[in-house]
This record gives sequence, C-alpha cells and structure tokens, in this order.
Amino acid sequence: MHDMHRAFQQLAVDAREQGDPRQAQRQLAQIQNSCVACHATYRFVTADGE
Repeated sequence: MHDMHRAFQQLAVDAREQGDPRQAQRQLAQIQNSCVACHATYRFVTADGE
C-alpha cells in the first residue's frame, strides 16, 4: 500500500510539473492495474462461496 501511495504522490507531482493529461492518464491506469491485481489476489470469500 505504501508503493501505491507513492505512485499517487508521483502522479500529482508529474501532473503539476508536466501538465500532460495523457501521461497522467497512463500513470493512473498503471496504479489502477495494481489495485485490480491486488484485489484479485486478496479477496474474501464467504462460506457460501460468494
């Protein structure tokens, strides 16, 4: 989770300094991919399988 926090901080810095919406969107997509991967790996399953 610390890595994700740093990635969001870097996104904010880059957005301010570079002002490139496409770059910001690429960075956000990478961060979201990490969210999806983590949630796919660590998910809770109830006793009835849902």
